[in-house]
Amino acid sequence: TDLAPVLDGLGDVHHLATPAQVVDLLTHRPVDLVILAPGLAPEDGFTTCLALRQWREDLDLPIVFLCADARPELELLAFQAGCSDFIHWPGPPEVIRARLRQHLQRQTHRRARQHAEAQLRLSEARHRLIAKNAADVIWTMGLDGRFTYISPSVATLRGYSVAEVMSQTWADIFPPASLAVVQAEFQNFLGRLQRGEPLEPLHLELTQTHRDGHPIWTDIVASALVGMDGQFQEILGVTRDIDARKRAELALRDTTQRMEAMLNALPDLMFRLDRDSQIIEAHPQDPALFYLPPPMFLGKKVSEVLPAPAAAIFQAALAEAAVQGRHRGALYSLPFPPGSISWFELSIAALGPADAMDREFIVLARDVTARQQAEAALQHLNGTLELKVAERTAA
Repeated sequence: TDLAPVLDGLGDVHHLATPAQVVDLLTHRPVDLVILAPGLAPEDGFTTCLALRQWREDLDLPIVFLCADARPELELLAFQAGCSDFIHWPGPPEVIRARLRQHLQRQTHRRARQHAEAQLRLSEARHRLIAKNAADVIWTMGLDGRFTYISPSVATLRGYSVAEVMSQTWADIFPPASLAVVQAEFQNFLGRLQRGEPLEPLHLELTQTHRDGHPIWTDIVASALVGMDGQFQEILGVTRDIDARKRAELALRDTTQRMEAMLNALPDLMFRLDRDSQIIEAHPQDPALFYLPPPMFLGKKVSEVLPAPAAAIFQAALAEAAVQGRHRGALYSLPFPPGSISWFELSIAALGPADAMDREFIVLARDVTARQQAEAALQHLNGTLELKVAERTAA
C-alpha cells in the first residue's frame, strides 16, 4: 500500500535505502523523524535502527517502525533495537498520520526546549564571566537576609574571600550607622512584599567595613528578581566602590563649609564679577550696606548700578586687577539716605588666566566710613591747631 498519502503535508520527505545514507543525511541537515517503511524485512529494520542508535548514543530522534507482521515478539525486538514506536501496517491512514504528527510535534517541542536550554546555559555562562571579572560586586540574597551568591570582586572591595563574606552577618559588613539604614530598608521591603506592593529598586550610599577595620563608601543598588509567574525569587544587588569619590565630595563639602564660615566672618561685602564687570554673585555680611537691593544689580554691569564717579574708580581698580592679578586700596563713596555718605575700600583678585573667556574677579568692598570720618575729623583738628599756632606766633 502506498505510504505517500499518509506522509503528505507532514514536511519534506527523503527516501533512503541504506543506514549509511541516513547517517549522511543526519550529518548534513536536521531531521525530525525516521520512518522504517513497510516492505523492509523486520531484521533489516532492527539492524538499521540499532546502527543509528550506536552511531550517536545521544541521538534524540524518534524512529518509527511500520511493520505488516503484528507478532508481539517482533514489536518487542523493535523497541529493544531503539525504536520509538511500532505501528502495524497497513492500518487506518488517519490514525497512522495522527501518530506520526504527534512524534513530529514532540520533536519540534523538544528542539525548542533544547534551544532554550542552550541559550540559558550560554546566558548563565556569560553572566558568570561578567560577574567574575566585573569590578563591581554582584550578589543575590534571600528573604532571610543571607547571601546566596557573591562575586569574587568582593575580595578587592573589602579584603574578604567569597566564602568569608557568605558567612558574615550584616553587623559584620556594615558599621552601626549604615547597619541601621539597611535593617530599616529591609523591613520596608518585606512589608511591601507582603502587601503585594510594587518593589521598586533601592539605591543607597553606605559604608562597609574593610578587613583591616577602615570604612569604605559604597553605592548599592538592589532590585527584586521576579520569575515568569510574577512571584518573587530573590534580591539582586550591585555594590560599587565609591570611596574615593565620596571622600572627595566630603572634603569639598568641608572646604565649602569652611569657606562659607570665613565669608560669614568677614565684615566686607563680597561680589563675583565676570570679565565684563557684570555682577554675578553677591554675599553681604550686612545687607544694609548694599547700595541697591540684589535684584536691582545682579546680572548688571558696575557702570549700570553705581553713580558715575564711583563706577569710574571701580572700573579703574578692575582694570589694574586684570593686568596685575589683584588690586587693593581704591576708595569710593556712595550717597545713602537720609543725606549721608558711606565710604568703601576695594580689594580685588582675578581668577584664571588673563586670556580666559570665563575669567572672573572676586571683589571685597569694606565699609571704611568710620575711618574716613575719623581721618576727616583729625585733619580738621590739625587745621584748627595750626591756625591757633599761627595766630599766637603773629601776636
